[in-house]
Amino acid sequence: ELLKGKGFLFCVERIKGLIEIAKTNLSSQKFRNYKIINEDGSKGLSKEAPFDRIIVAASAKKLPEELMGELKIGGLMVVPVGDELLSIRRKSKDDFEKKFEAFVSFVSLFES
Repeated sequence: ELLKGKGFLFCVERIKGLIEIAKTNLSSQKFRNYKIINEDGSKGLSKEAPFDRIIVAASAKKLPEELMGELKIGGLMVVPVGDELLSIRRKSKDDFEKKFEAFVSFVSLFES
């Protein structure tokens, strides 16, 4: 959908060197609808919420409540917590379906 102009991608990264890699990767794939933001993503991106999908690429110590709150109803988040990969679907304002997907190993999420 992103290539067809129907969606928008926000990339949140705190490490400047990884931002340059993301820019290169996205432009080489001809993505058009994206914005890369240089900040700590562990607290979410409330100015742009709610989101249809959230993908977290670093392991959190606990389920990130802030990010869960930024999902649209029906939205899906995939997040590593400790050594478990979880999928979280928002069913209603206060109801979330949590599902174990796999055991994984990710770098730790920097939480300020």
